[in-house]
Amino acid sequence: MSVLHLRHGGCPPTAPTRHRHRSALSGTLRTTVLVAAVLLVILPRTAQAAPVSPAALVRDRTAYDGTVVELQGEAIGEALRANKGMVWINVMVEDTAIGVWTTPESAQAIGTWGDYRTSGDTVLVKGVFNLACAEHGGEMDVHAERLRVTDRGERVVRPLDWWKGALGVVAFGLAAVQGVVLVRLRRRVES
Repeated sequence: MSVLHLRHGGCPPTAPTRHRHRSALSGTLRTTVLVAAVLLVILPRTAQAAPVSPAALVRDRTAYDGTVVELQGEAIGEALRANKGMVWINVMVEDTAIGVWTTPESAQAIGTWGDYRTSGDTVLVKGVFNLACAEHGGEMDVHAERLRVTDRGERVVRPLDWWKGALGVVAFGLAAVQGVVLVRLRRRVES
């Protein structure tokens, strides 16, 4: 028996040891690559990035120019007629609003528009962000591809602060006193 046979327990090896190790490694590598490819296909469809705020669009406008963005915020004001049978809506988050160019049908889904007395419907808009839209006079806007209402707006109750009421009464009293004094001074001058 040769020395090679004695190293492997007296039986001749079927394949050199290093080839067996390489095939096990290539099987593991093959499995890892296959799992990574499946994850790359599945994850983009199931995981969604957080919507971008209008403030972030304004701050990083050059990075977002021409890209598809998702924007979530309160629909404020009203739908305004635009060119090509479309409408403009304003979407606001944290005191920053951006114009969204969309279809009238999409805008009709908005039931409550935000103003002082109401919070508007929360909308999720997916569309192309334009830093200086050539179609709309160089304005910054979003051309909506999809718009859906995610939460309904409601009436906002703003309680009256007592000090504001008291200040109003005092101011009215001072104005009344000044009015009486003015009338008396005019009568004295006239007589």
